[in-house]
Amino acid sequence: MTEDEPTVDLRIRTRGVSDDEAAAATAVVLAAIAAQRDQPPAPTGPTDGWVRAARPHRRPFERGPGRWVGWGR
Repeated sequence: MTEDEPTVDLRIRTRGVSDDEAAAATAVVLAAIAAQRDQPPAPTGPTDGWVRAARPHRRPFERGPGRWVGWGR
């Protein structure tokens, strides 16, 4: 760990966890934190006019049987 990386206070409170299980869980959590840290930040500025204009026209995806059967025909 370098000086510019924040420290993580991770505590496992589940009883009966072996040292190997705790190490595996810690590795997964730290990898997820590192992956999130490496992602570019979400844009906060104004969006493109084409994107803003398209939003009201899009319908949400509908889930369920037969929803995608006729797509592309």
